[in-house]
Amino acid sequence: MEINKKVLQELIKEVERRRRIEKQSYVDYKAALKSATSVEELVKAKQDFMLELINNLPVIKEDDYFCLLDYENARDQTCFNCPYAKKHRNCHSAGSDYDVMYELISDLRHQVIHKFYKKGEKYE
Repeated sequence: MEINKKVLQELIKEVERRRRIEKQSYVDYKAALKSATSVEELVKAKQDFMLELINNLPVIKEDDYFCLLDYENARDQTCFNCPYAKKHRNCHSAGSDYDVMYELISDLRHQVIHKFYKKGEKYE
């Protein structure tokens, strides 16, 4: 399969946008570490940083070559002719490879929110 150059350019723009966001996440995390006055604040800053990284994983349609290609070719999101879907099932179908991956990411996000640090937690 040959690369669609227009779609590739859109994908590159999205990667650049995400890189700026991620870079800012590191800057914000470093600032939070520097301004922390307790270990609890350090742990909360790390939790916020981890969530930011998870939330910026490239798993939305703007990050995906096949979604961009489908939109470019059909101007809709039917996924009917999607080469990825033919191998992995429609991303939005329960149990598809993408759906399983997205659920794992959601589970990770949930664990970081509810298990990594709990509001009011104190360390001795």
